[in-house]
Amino acid sequence: MSQNQEIFNIPKGKSGYVMGPKATNLKQMKEISGAEIEILGRKNQPCQAKITGT
Repeated sequence: MSQNQEIFNIPKGKSGYVMGPKATNLKQMKEISGAEIEILGRKNQPCQAKITGT
C-alpha cells in the first residue's frame, strides 16, 4: 500500500449506495476528489474500496 492510499471495508448491502445507479455516485466522487477509487468485490456483497491519490 502506497503512502497516499487507503482501503475501506464496505459491508454487505452498502456497496450499492457507494456506487450508485450505473456507478454515478462513484464517478461523481472521483471527479470531485481527483482520487482514483477502485471497488474490489461485487455490488451488494462485502467488498473494499481502494482509494489512491489526493
